[in-house]
Amino acid sequence: NLIDFDTVSASNICRTIYDLFDIGDKKTDALYKKLIRINPDVNINIHDEDILKMDIKKLRQIIKTSEIVIEATDNIKPKMYINELAFNTTIVFYPAVYDKGKGGDILFTVPGATPCFECVFKSIYEEMKDVKRSEWEYSSDGTKPVSMSGLISDIKVVASRSVKLALAFLTGDQDNSFLEKVTESGCTMLFIGNESGFSIFDKPFQEVWAETEINPECFCQTLG
Repeated sequence: NLIDFDTVSASNICRTIYDLFDIGDKKTDALYKKLIRINPDVNINIHDEDILKMDIKKLRQIIKTSEIVIEATDNIKPKMYINELAFNTTIVFYPAVYDKGKGGDILFTVPGATPCFECVFKSIYEEMKDVKRSEWEYSSDGTKPVSMSGLISDIKVVASRSVKLALAFLTGDQDNSFLEKVTESGCTMLFIGNESGFSIFDKPFQEVWAETEINPECFCQTLG
């Protein structure tokens, strides 16, 4: 299931897999065409909608029938919304890239086994609010794109780790599973640094797993 209401613009080219021929097309349509060129038999459902405005029953059903949800927006509101709908039914990945691609993180939630997104987000927000942006500013004046040459190289680091982890969970019940080889016990968040001297990273291209805890006052524990 591909869910997105936006269209491809010129400013997308430096940070996504879209190309110049996709400009003006719906992002879901452009991505669909790329995917079927890789595998013509892939089964894809396109939802040209804003998840915050979708029929909630429809969205719940999509989430409930999915093995994994990858919440890849750049806004905190849909992340919180998906967390609310999915925390007790579906594994969700929340990849994020920090301002100017200096680093990023990947949080995953497993129903009944890990903290939810809100548990973790509230505990780290204050100490990381200068680097963990809730929204990207893609333009300087609301219309003109900001120059971010080569940003895709930083984004792909986070994206590739997300794919590796998602595949590990999808094959977690198989004999040849590599889930334990790419995760750490008690940790549900991977911090990624692309530059030395940034945040907690003293060396370039570092990755650090972090232990996370369920917040007993979080909605995921207080809702009956």
